[in-house]
Amino acid sequence: MKALKVLVILMGVAIVAGFAVVALTIAGRSGGSASRSDEPWLTRAPLPEGCSLAEVALGEDRVLLRLEGPESLGCRQLLLIDARSGELKGRIEVADPQAPQVPQN
Repeated sequence: MKALKVLVILMGVAIVAGFAVVALTIAGRSGGSASRSDEPWLTRAPLPEGCSLAEVALGEDRVLLRLEGPESLGCRQLLLIDARSGELKGRIEVADPQAPQVPQN
């Protein structure tokens, strides 16, 4: 009977310890990512030579930059930047509707 009591106590301690490890792991992962995203960041938008920034649009977690300038220099494009990290997420080239379209394979 005494051995059964010891076994029940040890199993209870193991359950409490396991629950504590799981709770601390969840709290550490959720707290760590939130604090990193709140840190200030600096990034440089890759503007082609001869282009200028025409407009900025802000979203919940994205920044959209519209570039202006000669199309021959590649200025007609939109840059999508992640607002949390400052990382360039995408580039959209805006084509002139009068220009001939080149088929893509």
